[in-house]
Amino acid sequence: MDKIYVGSGKEKKFDNGGSLISVTLSLDDLLREYNNHGFMSNRGDRKIKITVGTRRSVGEYGDTHTVTMDTWHPSDYMKPAAISIISDAITEGPGPDDDIPF
Repeated sequence: MDKIYVGSGKEKKFDNGGSLISVTLSLDDLLREYNNHGFMSNRGDRKIKITVGTRRSVGEYGDTHTVTMDTWHPSDYMKPAAISIISDAITEGPGPDDDIPF
């Protein structure tokens, strides 16, 4: 199965030997793939699994890590759950000339 890329990361190394990986995720990609690979816990929490991997070479923008959707589905204690993607449309409330009963 092809990997589903949902983000990237950059590793920052410190003088004391420590390091951090800063990850940027694409919310649009996560929401789009959630319906196929997301699941719901027994408590009703919507969840996804992601995998962070080290790139073989540094990317064009300095990325050192990839973030992919983990497509494994838990079977016994969790069930798939769909999510609705919210539209970008913004509904406006009543304007100043609208007749409000109070």
